Amino acid sequence: MYADDVILLTNNIDELNRLLKITEKYGSDFEIKFNPNKTSYIVLFDNKTTSLQINQAIVFQGENIKKVIMMKYLGVWIDERLKSKLQFDCRIKSFNMAFYNLKRCGITCGITTTEIKMCYYKTYTRPLLYYGLDNLVLNKTQIKKLQNLESSLVKAMFLIPKRRTRSTKLLLACKIDKVHDLRFKTKIQFAYRLLQYENTNKLIRVIGNLDNTATRDKNSLFYELNELVDIYDKSFEEVVIHGMREICKIEKKNRAEKNKPEIKEVSNALKMAGDERTSKLKSLLYINID
Repeated sequence: MYADDVILLTNNIDELNRLLKITEKYGSDFEIKFNPNKTSYIVLFDNKTTSLQINQAIVFQGENIKKVIMMKYLGVWIDERLKSKLQFDCRIKSFNMAFYNLKRCGITCGITTTEIKMCYYKTYTRPLLYYGLDNLVLNKTQIKKLQNLESSLVKAMFLIPKRRTRSTKLLLACKIDKVHDLRFKTKIQFAYRLLQYENTNKLIRVIGNLDNTATRDKNSLFYELNELVDIYDKSFEEVVIHGMREICKIEKKNRAEKNKPEIKEVSNALKMAGDERTSKLKSLLYINID
């Protein structure tokens, strides 16, 4: 039997060794085999421990476990400070590679229909960019970089030049959320799901009651939700409920935007193909600087 994606969280090395013994016994009792060579540990938020050599051995199934400064868990890269940069850079790289690989499938070809282009993009390319967004803490520069990257590649799909063309209408017509809106909805809906499960709901309540720094720590989901909805004096649950209402407003606004004549013009142009579609989109998205 193969077991994957097991993570143990402890306060110190002694606790970790005890949990590893429990895990080892559990595997023996239920005939689950773990691979010590694929097992590692990381020290989070401890400058003293990360800067010094750990003398006490960490043993699993008779073998010493190696220390790492970063690890991949459920497809998300984690470093010692739980910063988002490592995962962010990885997502950008994967997104670019996926897009350029799909060029061979005709995603930038003029004769490929818009439906096929969007199918390729939304089911394969875009998910690679935003995988793990629930847990990423992004700054304004990173959000802007994501928006610029996505806008540029969507325009590239339809052979529209980057310069002197605006992507806002095109994204609306293609039913692609702005990064800001997507981040807002992803975070709020993730927090809402956490409240639906008994264990995570209890954990959130305990953190809210006992940890006074939760709403001030910029790496905390508590802080990020408060910043997103611009509310700082309410409970986690109240913030999430307010956020769900804001999502309804965002979706209502987007529906209204899509019904505007200028967006419908772009939508009609997307139903065309070849040079006719490209020419029409260029004229509709062109920015007249004069």
